[in-house]
Amino acid sequence: MILRRLASASFLVLAVLAAHGCARLRPEPGVPAPEVREVRVEFDFGEAPLEWVGGLPVSEARINGRGPYKMVVDTGASMILLEEGLVRRLRLKPVAGAAGWVVTDGTGTSSTLVAYTVGRLELGGIEVRNMPAITAPDGAIFERSGRRVAGVVPGFFPGATAWFDYAAGRFVINEEPLAADGADNLPMLPHPMPIIPLRIGDRDHPFLIDTGYTGGIQVTRELAGQMGLDAPHASGTGYSTSGPNTQHAQVFEGTIGLGPYRIEKPLIAWNAGGPGVSIIGMEILRHFRLGLDMRNRVARLELMPEPAGQ
Repeated sequence: MILRRLASASFLVLAVLAAHGCARLRPEPGVPAPEVREVRVEFDFGEAPLEWVGGLPVSEARINGRGPYKMVVDTGASMILLEEGLVRRLRLKPVAGAAGWVVTDGTGTSSTLVAYTVGRLELGGIEVRNMPAITAPDGAIFERSGRRVAGVVPGFFPGATAWFDYAAGRFVINEEPLAADGADNLPMLPHPMPIIPLRIGDRDHPFLIDTGYTGGIQVTRELAGQMGLDAPHASGTGYSTSGPNTQHAQVFEGTIGLGPYRIEKPLIAWNAGGPGVSIIGMEILRHFRLGLDMRNRVARLELMPEPAGQ
């Protein structure tokens, strides 16, 4: 059901990737820099069915009339991410001048990728047009999600409010602002991505709300050191669009403040080489009905009687 068309939203992009959403492009040595231009990304307010797949919120999408394909709805993404094989099957063409560019995402991870533009993506009643897209190697997204999804779509849009309602099984994009005096509200930091403060000790630290991360809390290597996390209980290999990375995990013998809520003795993960921003993921977010008012920079976490995925 389409509620209303938003005709004024746009992303400022360098080449093709959305700078409005925290992605930045820089050329490889010897690659001439293309001119900066604005690409208008139009989207319709509406809602889409939401299901629980591999610990992540997933919905079915049609891309340029084909599909449906299962896609993670990811608040840590500012553009579409598709497997290379799917891009070939869809016959998407690279945007001129976009090959060989380095994409730096909201976590500080850099990858040399080819950029595309998806003409039309339908996610239930939500339709997005002219959205930037990048690719991941075949198998990379599947490994993150139990080999059951084909890509990633952004879980927020500039100037709109997004709701992740797991109990009702729906993802909603509308223009209704969150009440300014809500007890469950958290202020977002002045940043294009949904970043909120979490309190550790007597200090607030920025954390990206990331519905594309199956874990609970992942911190930067620097913050891990400040928290005294120097004896990991476990280590392993994690995956991102830039490839595998070494991850460590340790129980934090303390409390982390999430607005009016307290997280006691959480298991904290961190990467040996990053990332550039700390993350709060679905192991914690699945306990809440999540709202993101990107216009007024407010997030809301409404505690649910039962966490999603139970």
